[in-house]
Amino acid sequence: MSRSRLIALLFVAVVIAFIWTVARQYRASTQIAREIEAIRAEGYPVGALELHAWFPGVPPEENPMPLYLEAHYAFVDRPVNFVGIPYMDTNTPDLPAGETYPKEAVRKLGEFVEAYRDALELVRRAAGLYKARPVDFYGANSISINELGRNALRSAATMANLEFRHATETGDAEGAVVAFEAGCAACAFFSFDPSIISRLEQYNCVEIALRDFSRFFRPGDLDDSKLARMDRSLVMLDSEGLLERALAVDRGWGASYVERLLDGESLGGPHDDPAPAGTAEWFYKVVDEFPARAAMRTGTLPRIWLGELRVSRRFFDSLRLPYPEGSSVRAQIKMDLDGLHSSRALYMYQGIVVEDTWFRLADWEEPENNAWVRAARTAIANERYRLAEGRLPTALADLVPRFLPELPLDPFDATPLKYVVKGAGYDIYSIGKNLRDDGGVGDANRKTDDLGHRIDP
Repeated sequence: MSRSRLIALLFVAVVIAFIWTVARQYRASTQIAREIEAIRAEGYPVGALELHAWFPGVPPEENPMPLYLEAHYAFVDRPVNFVGIPYMDTNTPDLPAGETYPKEAVRKLGEFVEAYRDALELVRRAAGLYKARPVDFYGANSISINELGRNALRSAATMANLEFRHATETGDAEGAVVAFEAGCAACAFFSFDPSIISRLEQYNCVEIALRDFSRFFRPGDLDDSKLARMDRSLVMLDSEGLLERALAVDRGWGASYVERLLDGESLGGPHDDPAPAGTAEWFYKVVDEFPARAAMRTGTLPRIWLGELRVSRRFFDSLRLPYPEGSSVRAQIKMDLDGLHSSRALYMYQGIVVEDTWFRLADWEEPENNAWVRAARTAIANERYRLAEGRLPTALADLVPRFLPELPLDPFDATPLKYVVKGAGYDIYSIGKNLRDDGGVGDANRKTDDLGHRIDP
């Protein structure tokens, strides 16, 4: 073969490769643009402006976060002695339901309440601001509550829970309800932040607020108005729909970033990490930025982004399905992701990537949270019925519509919560993730996956 012929063939090969690369990138970019427009068409935000429009700001005078922060500083800046208080002292396990709370623990709780009276007052004032807002209001002065803010809300929930314990044990019914309201409001404030981490923190916060509900719920000390106030506080903790909003924000940031990159903007951005400490800048560019740019130019990254966007759309669709069906769909999505991720380029952008956390939240954290909350609301409605009628309801349907607007559904199977009368008390529970009725709330001698509350008046 002559030299000129070889050069001509090489030139043709280069031209074909160039055309193929451009066509490949153009096709993927066009499809990505359609996927992003589909996100917008469904009403989800893409980019900072749309995200902020989705979550309008709170006027400074109505924002309780400064009060929570001030209470948090008071809480962490003073020595707290939890020795001898069940649950708070890791060497003193919590007591099984039905056992009397030790007098020494009650005394220590009293010391805590007295020592932190100023901080607890701040938490109650913050709760008053939040309760003045509609239950379905979402917003913050910025898109995200920072780590300090999340710590402050956990501190508020912890302090309120301890005050709730003490007030209950000392017969202060009004104080117990006020503390319960304050604890729920602190947990509910996480709803102001649409981030995924705040969803996890809120579920943890609800566990703190409701950890002792069965033990310290003393319906005999409460009249109907106090029970109704507790119910209104619990309404704020049902996280139905919050997960979808949190994931929409995560995807919205990622999609807008991809959109900017496809428009030719710099690879630098909020999802990029700087060169690690001690790493030469040139080395970082060679092993990280150069492969990223190459993957961008050849269309490899756009194709991966397109795959991630399509998977995320399937994930969002699964959130609208009942738990068992949605969980099955997500199991298939997880299998498909394994194949997609195994062929990933070296460089990926967080945001549009469907992470393991998404599955954890959808398949366990959110339904578990709502199971605890709905069981507590149903127990309160039961006691309001008992006050009015002098007896327990025969079935949960008796509570509707007088004490509950609708029959509370188990978030795991979308059927009514289970209700089993046991003497003067009862169990109200969800069947849990195993989707099997294990006979009610367990105890130290019988472990079950059922989630809920055992009420022994």
